[in-house]
Amino acid sequence: MAADDEFAVALDRLVEHEYVRLVRAVALFSGTMDGAEDAVQEALARALEQSRKGRHIDCLGAWVVTTAFNHVRSRFRRAARGREPGGGADRAFPSEPEAEALGAELLDLRAAVRSLPLRQREAVVLHYYLDRSISSVGDALGIGESAVKNALHKARGTLLAALTVDNTPGSTQ
Repeated sequence: MAADDEFAVALDRLVEHEYVRLVRAVALFSGTMDGAEDAVQEALARALEQSRKGRHIDCLGAWVVTTAFNHVRSRFRRAARGREPGGGADRAFPSEPEAEALGAELLDLRAAVRSLPLRQREAVVLHYYLDRSISSVGDALGIGESAVKNALHKARGTLLAALTVDNTPGSTQ
């Protein structure tokens, strides 16, 4: 019974203090706030289910993010196969009305992150947005630290190229 109480407290604390940050991180990965909120809520429900089955989750926040990412990946795969309601792979990232209010720079960053290959996108969100260590990112993605470093290096290069604007007179950009 004490374990149930501890889990309930941990879950309440996570929802109260980290929910918005988790949803935003998953949204950066997935491309939509609605899809991210669905994925995080699904992950929270699965965490509760695991607790009720007597399974212990060591790091609830990391577990929720990993589970939410897996939920999004499944949605991407279904969309790519044309099984997602309302679309195929080209609809994996529908536009959001509220995204316009965030400003052009944020839209550029979101678009640049979304254009990254999946593994690089996951590493960027986990490391830079959720402040996870290299080893923690590797554990979450099931890869070694050198693979995480490689993914982050490639992602930084791609993001730099995508977000660099030449403001010199006579430039074509």
